[in-house]
Amino acid sequence: GISYVRFPRWYFCPKCRRFQPIEVWESEYTEYHRRAGRSQPWLTDYMTMPRCVVCSGKPELVVTRIVIACRNGHIDDFPWVKWAHDRNRRGTVPVCAEPRMRFSTTVGASEGLEGLEVSCDTCLAKASLVGAFDKEDGKTAFERMGAGYECTGFHPWRNRHEGCNDYPRVIQRGASSAYFPKLVSSLVIPPYSDRVNTKIENSAEYAKCLAKIEDYQDYDEETRRQRIRLK
Repeated sequence: GISYVRFPRWYFCPKCRRFQPIEVWESEYTEYHRRAGRSQPWLTDYMTMPRCVVCSGKPELVVTRIVIACRNGHIDDFPWVKWAHDRNRRGTVPVCAEPRMRFSTTVGASEGLEGLEVSCDTCLAKASLVGAFDKEDGKTAFERMGAGYECTGFHPWRNRHEGCNDYPRVIQRGASSAYFPKLVSSLVIPPYSDRVNTKIENSAEYAKCLAKIEDYQDYDEETRRQRIRLK
């Protein structure tokens, strides 16, 4: 098969609105099949997405719509757990020992970010996404919030982190600015082209070509046209 990675990692159920990383959903889905006597539920199709086994109808999961990225090319999931606790509507609270997150749309709210809310069922912390995309005085929301919101240096396609001193910004998952390729074009690629040029310039054919050019340059325009027509 072809190697792949799911990104973003955070998905929610459209019915119960539970919100958690894909590996947690997979664990629940695998356990559900194990209890039903199907110990290897992925055999029929190894790319099958897990579903919510708590809700009736086993609804398909919905991937989160926003991610974070920095100017150095790193991209990662939005820090949902930390954001919900730090931006708690009743004031900042410490991240609880076992956060159980939920992603929902508040009743009567507008279609903007203030209508999107992430909450923790364990400690009841909750926060909207207001301010996540804001940039003030040239600083992103994470830069203003400071420690704990630095770039993680993550490359999902490599499954690797590296050091980074930048602060990420929030972007839409499908935004055209999420990925800028580095394009490099060239007509001359040294040192290989230099070797080829040297061989051409030292060849007898090239010397004959130069002689022909010089020969034609000795004639006026009308004579050159006549000689070309004769040939």
